[in-house]
Amino acid sequence: MSDYFRPSTSPKALKQHRCVFCYYPIEIGELYKRQTGFYEGKAFVNKFHNECFDALSDEGEGEFMPGSGEPPERLLRKESTT
Repeated sequence: MSDYFRPSTSPKALKQHRCVFCYYPIEIGELYKRQTGFYEGKAFVNKFHNECFDALSDEGEGEFMPGSGEPPERLLRKESTT
């Protein structure tokens, strides 16, 4: 069975989500990337910070291990000030 990826959308989070790339939270009200489709015959829904989606797209591979990405710099700065 072939893989199929629908074009990503950019909704506003109505509840907190977790970025599949870095595992950091996507906060309520934040715009994020939502990607759906089929991979190895199974349906999926992935949610990413915009920066994480861009970083993954820039790498060009498209395949990744969930939680393997670096979180966006803005979240690391926020974390270091608290």
